[in-house]
Amino acid sequence: MRPVLLALVTAAVPLLPAAAADAPRPPNVVVVLADDLGYGDLGCFGSQTIRTPNLDALARAGAKLTDFSVTHPYCTPTRAALLTGRHPIRTGMTRVLWPHSQDGLDESEVTLAELLKAKGYATACFGKWHLGSTPDRFPTKHGFDEWFGMPWPNDQDDTHFLTKKNNWNWGPLPLYRGGEVVEKPAKRETLTERYFAEANRFIAANKAKPFFVYVPTSMPHLWLAATEKFRGKSKHGLYGDTIEEIDHHVGELLATLKKHDLEQNTIVVFFSDNGPVTSHPQLDPKDPKGSAGPFKLGKGTTWEGGVRVPCVVRWPGVVPAGTEEKTPTVVMDLFATLAKAAGCPLPKDVPIDGRDLAPLFAGKPLAADAALYLYKSETLEAVRLGTWKLKAAEKVKGKEPAPEWLLFDLSTDPGEATDVSEKFPDRVKELRTRMAAWKQSLGTLPKPKV
Repeated sequence: MRPVLLALVTAAVPLLPAAAADAPRPPNVVVVLADDLGYGDLGCFGSQTIRTPNLDALARAGAKLTDFSVTHPYCTPTRAALLTGRHPIRTGMTRVLWPHSQDGLDESEVTLAELLKAKGYATACFGKWHLGSTPDRFPTKHGFDEWFGMPWPNDQDDTHFLTKKNNWNWGPLPLYRGGEVVEKPAKRETLTERYFAEANRFIAANKAKPFFVYVPTSMPHLWLAATEKFRGKSKHGLYGDTIEEIDHHVGELLATLKKHDLEQNTIVVFFSDNGPVTSHPQLDPKDPKGSAGPFKLGKGTTWEGGVRVPCVVRWPGVVPAGTEEKTPTVVMDLFATLAKAAGCPLPKDVPIDGRDLAPLFAGKPLAADAALYLYKSETLEAVRLGTWKLKAAEKVKGKEPAPEWLLFDLSTDPGEATDVSEKFPDRVKELRTRMAAWKQSLGTLPKPKV
């Protein structure tokens, strides 16, 4: 983060002074980000085979966001969007970073952790970072007081199939505390358990002050692994085991909040970074896989199955219990919402794409003209406006797509089965105009981080 901007943010949002001791304490923030978990992989979002009683209870106590999307169908961009409130195309965080990547999230970007830390919050990240593989890009360089976890996914090591294809030598999987490796190779089967144990410890140690705890789990991203307590227990194979283990530890975390009388003043958010893996060289075709629910395909695509993800928000006193929010929302909205909840002004020298969702939870509609732009890397593939979605037709080898653009009305066709572009040519024109205007508004873009 730029020193001058940090100073301005700190001046605008001072640490909690003695004179303000009687001021209401801002809410604590807990964000759990699952990796490659599909829309249909939670009981509260329709799973019949994966048991998630704690996440289901969380949804009953708050809101299910049933039309919540990410901007890119893979890991790195979602993390950047969450922490900066900015579309990844603006930050250059449009691709998956690798262990050999020398780039990452720029220090000039103002993260949610930095905003909250300037407000007096204790901040910690326990889990997969994936916003930079070198120590100068680690969480502790972006506003987090503590970090315990891995810089990249748990399949990026010297046994990964891509290393053989590309002659990459990544070595064993490392586990870090701060900037130091504490275990190599990391014990995959214990990662979920240890991430949440650290989160519970941190909450207990910082119960007297506001805190921000970010738990980006390594599961159910491949390679799949679970502790003995959960392995073989799910009706959905090892994939389901990993999700049921996450659910168990979410329950323990919620119990920790309740134990320390923090439940009513803590915002808890759970969501996934993209849709599920539907096929992979590491997966036996017979193994149970993730579910995108009613949506098409999954990770790596800008079909709804790749970008529509489950999201649950519990915010006592703001989000009515049992809410099912069907308004289209996007990952950047979490940044704006959580920052505003903590009393932090948003950065003003860069565009912030997120919107504060608190008015929505209070029954006030969001602007109806907000569009969602969906990318693969730097390619703008689709746009959402309300229930309408315009998507570039996929090229089939030896066959030209007809028409060039596909149009879907997601209110009647959530599975994107019927192209209605010929029936609504004016809508196609409108959305293509939107895409062109968006691209022009971006101006000169940063070089993609690789």
